[in-house]
Amino acid sequence: MNNNERREKDLRSAKFSYLLMFLVPILLSLVLYSAGIEFLLGKWLDFDHGAYNHGFLLLLVTLYLLYTNINFDSDISEKGNAAGFCLAVLFMTMAFAFEAVTIVSLQVVAFYLLIISLVLAIYGWTIFKKAIAPLSLLLFALPVWDGLGPVLQKITLEMSYLMVKAVGIPVLKEGYHILIPAGTFEVASSCSGFSYFMAAFPLAILYAVNNFNDKKNIFLVVSVIVAASIIANWIRVFIIIIAGQMTDMQHYFVTVEHFNLGWIVFGCMFILLVFLFKKVLADKGVAQHLNSMSNAGISVRENGLLAAPAFLSSVLLGALSLVFIALQYQVSENNRSFNHNEVTANIAIPELFNPAMPLYDLSPKIDGAIENIYIASEYNPPVQLYHAMLVKQAQGKELVSSNNRLFDEARWQLIDKDDELDGEIRKIELKSKLTGEHYFLWYWYRVDGMHTASDIRVKWYELIGYLKGDNSGSLVVLMSPKADQAAHNLNLAYGELVQ
Repeated sequence: MNNNERREKDLRSAKFSYLLMFLVPILLSLVLYSAGIEFLLGKWLDFDHGAYNHGFLLLLVTLYLLYTNINFDSDISEKGNAAGFCLAVLFMTMAFAFEAVTIVSLQVVAFYLLIISLVLAIYGWTIFKKAIAPLSLLLFALPVWDGLGPVLQKITLEMSYLMVKAVGIPVLKEGYHILIPAGTFEVASSCSGFSYFMAAFPLAILYAVNNFNDKKNIFLVVSVIVAASIIANWIRVFIIIIAGQMTDMQHYFVTVEHFNLGWIVFGCMFILLVFLFKKVLADKGVAQHLNSMSNAGISVRENGLLAAPAFLSSVLLGALSLVFIALQYQVSENNRSFNHNEVTANIAIPELFNPAMPLYDLSPKIDGAIENIYIASEYNPPVQLYHAMLVKQAQGKELVSSNNRLFDEARWQLIDKDDELDGEIRKIELKSKLTGEHYFLWYWYRVDGMHTASDIRVKWYELIGYLKGDNSGSLVVLMSPKADQAAHNLNLAYGELVQ
């Protein structure tokens, strides 16, 4: 074996070693953080009305840009980077913590930052600086932009209404509903055009940067394409309404398919804009771009060795994702036969409490929980006990969540709130907006065999319980009308429950 062949073999071995150094922690993280990966893939695979179904497209674009922009032979740094390693450890720990407390949206962000940190830690600054721009495109595929949805939904509602009115069709607007003689259309959250907007932004940046030099032209191109994605959704809704009016709500776009129509409209607009930009704006030219790559020593032949690993990693990610989804399904099936009495969130109901219909018109609500109502009639006034238990907390079924409610704010007014017993129990006073009656309400959480009224402590107890294999949780609420003996009765009932 001559020197050239030996050097070529050593180079291939080095590339394979660096690839393994990157893929092994990624694959390990995928195993550990299955809830976040399932959440992300669920968003990407929601092709019917999802806002992030462009995720796989951006992943392929990112891999392509990494393949074309990085010269592995000359750019790699064998020393790596210590700061990148520390950041990778930090983000891996954060992702694990978010997995434990089922905050999967933040876990996905931590996993994304982990990938970027690993690039820096393993490949060094030279490759990191070239990789950060392509990797940044994946930011637009992370399900953390939902706050834009309601804004775009409201704009779509108003513009669709004005467009229908402009063509002479009698139209009324009530909330998010548009009423025409043929029927009623709801401009729901899935009709906001959010998915078109999120896909257009990174694609516009990719197209502009690769075809134009002038920063003003880049800004103009991105702005026009993003605006076109929003307008395409207005046109989509307008077409559906017109089709419904003309066919008495029987058109295919009304009864079967209306989401992908927006992609067709946007695709046509994008193609027309590309031709327009080439005619009006100064084009950098593909030939010039290829010449600059050639002068820099970058070629498809030189980067060919990276194509197989990139393809292999994509296949592995897809296969592992399917495995994780299957495992999660199996776990959910097993949980159905879980013995509720064995979980630490379960409480022993004292004999003085008996199952009964609600005596007081207070209705706490914990999504996904097993809810029970008990009444202690021996007290005067009687004490009502509400117990909501989550056998296994998961996304959308969490003890502490903005979706849960302790009381209906439309019917009850909060008068006072106090922490008692060093934060272990919380006491509030409510006033009925219907009758004016006042009520006392005591509540606390029970997680991992401990009880607290602190939302922060609950999350910490959940993490500890998760490590022990039991992240169940309960909300316990005692309520009574405000009276002379009410506080004394609630105190006695609390003592019976926590002893």
